[in-house]
Amino acid sequence: DEYRRVAVDSVLRNFYTCKLMLGIYFNDLEAAGAAADILWKYPSDVDGTVAFSFFRRFFLGLTALQMAKKTGKFKHIRRSRAVIKEIRSFAKGGNVNCHPMLLLLYAERSVLRRRPENETKDAFSNAIVAANRSGFMNHAALAYERAASYYLQRGDKSEAAHYFNKAREKFGEWGASAKSEQIDKQYSHLLLDRK
Repeated sequence: DEYRRVAVDSVLRNFYTCKLMLGIYFNDLEAAGAAADILWKYPSDVDGTVAFSFFRRFFLGLTALQMAKKTGKFKHIRRSRAVIKEIRSFAKGGNVNCHPMLLLLYAERSVLRRRPENETKDAFSNAIVAANRSGFMNHAALAYERAASYYLQRGDKSEAAHYFNKAREKFGEWGASAKSEQIDKQYSHLLLDRK
C-alpha cells in the first residue's frame, strides 16, 4: 500500500507539474496557479526525478511571481522567495543548469518590485544571455516572451515586438510550433509592424 501511495503521488505530482508548465508556456495563469496550489501541498519535492524537480521549482517560482503581480497576495510573494532561495542554493552548489532559471526569476522579481527600468531590462538581458549560452532554448524563449510582456506593459511596442519575434523564433527552434502560432495570433498587431 505504501508503494502504491508513493507511486500515485509521484504520478500526480508530475501531472500537475505538466499542467503548471503548460499554464506558464501558454499564458494561462489560472491553470498554472491552480496546479501550483496543489503542488505546494506536497511536503517534499524529492520524488526520484531530481532534474524534473528543478524545473518544477522554477515554474512554481514563475507562477508565484506572476500571481503576486496579479493578486498582490503575500502567500505568492512568500512562495517566490522560497523558490528563489532554493534555486540560488542549487546554483551556488554547482548546478549550472539552475543559473538561467535563477536569472529569469530575478528578472520577474524585478518587475514585481517595480525596480528601475534599466535594472529590469538588464535582468531580462542577463536571463536571455544565460539561457542561450546554456543551450536551453525553452528557457531562452520564455525569457524573450517575458521580456516582451514587460516592454508591452510599459508601452514600448517596438521593443515588445522585437522580443516577441525572438520568442517566436526560439520556440520554433525548440519545436514548440503551437506556442509560436499562439504568439503570432495573440500579438499579430505588433508583429506586423516589424515586418
